[in-house]
Amino acid sequence: MKKKIVFFVSTDRYFITHRLRLATKALENGHQVYLITSKTYDKYIELIIDKNIKVIQLNLHRSRLNIFLELVIFLKLLIKIFKIKPDIIHNVALKPVVYGSLVSILLRTKLTINAIAGTGIIFSKANKSNLFLQKLIKFILSKTLKKSLVIVQNNHDKEFIIKLGVHKKSIIKQNGVGVNLNEYKKRLKLNERPKILLASRLLWSKGVGDYVDAIKILNKKGKSLEFLLAGFSDTENPDHIKDEFIKNWQNQKLLTFLGWVEDMPELLTNIDIFCLPSYYGEGIPKSLIEATASGIPCITTDTPGCRSAVKNNENGFLVGISNPKEIASSIEKLTENKKLYLDMSEKSRRLAERNFDEEAIINQTLNLYEK
Repeated sequence: MKKKIVFFVSTDRYFITHRLRLATKALENGHQVYLITSKTYDKYIELIIDKNIKVIQLNLHRSRLNIFLELVIFLKLLIKIFKIKPDIIHNVALKPVVYGSLVSILLRTKLTINAIAGTGIIFSKANKSNLFLQKLIKFILSKTLKKSLVIVQNNHDKEFIIKLGVHKKSIIKQNGVGVNLNEYKKRLKLNERPKILLASRLLWSKGVGDYVDAIKILNKKGKSLEFLLAGFSDTENPDHIKDEFIKNWQNQKLLTFLGWVEDMPELLTNIDIFCLPSYYGEGIPKSLIEATASGIPCITTDTPGCRSAVKNNENGFLVGISNPKEIASSIEKLTENKKLYLDMSEKSRRLAERNFDEEAIINQTLNLYEK
């Protein structure tokens, strides 16, 4: 049966990297697909429209706390969705979930799917502030999520949702968004001068500062390594890293900054080690999924979401939060033991093949649409 599906996602860029293939599959199945999102670049909006997805722009500021302005945004969202009269609303990430769920209840939408892609910096253990905001969000979610299906990406987030009063039967656990495994080529050797990459949004909570400190430790030891940093500055997030820091790191020749990389599969073909020492409230980071699909050993923190993609001493190493010494030590182990490196590389790809096949995850979601 043909249905109207509305995706409510914070930015067009995130929609392209995390939900576009799901949306195009829904179109192929005969559904009408709409996207409500904030524009970051004209080219992204054009790309989405070219896929026959109807785009409705809404300037959703993800970290703004002005009550009056947020009320205006909510009313605009309510009007836009009322005009579409969708059968399904698929909200992705925390703020769209909060607002989209309230709209769904008011409009009595037939099916609401809320995808919790991690709980973000607000609920991370490293964040001791915003206690009032945490309680407010928990209260709203406890009232709205019970009337929806909730997709989570790790057990920590599943328990978080259950504690809000949502029945287990309404919670679906997925292994992130997955990737097209055919696009990623497995590493076959370790470069003579190993290349280490951190790719993420440029937030301190993604562990970028710890990565830089680990680089300094290894440089003092005279290690011949090449360090890369890729990503974009998420200026709406108060935790974003200012340009002056990145310029300073480049001037000190600590790392090479690549900016936002469109073609991650191509970049990863020449990377030896992937590093993401995040203490952000992750779902399962797509960058880690992409690295495992490329057969790259990974170094990440022993935190929810990250540990779903990296098994300690199997396809990489789990390190403590804010522990540059552990990061540096893990890089040394991988670059100085070729047998260990190749073994972990093989296990990374195998883990991706077991858990991160995009097609299986998409089909699971499409089945939800048919309910």
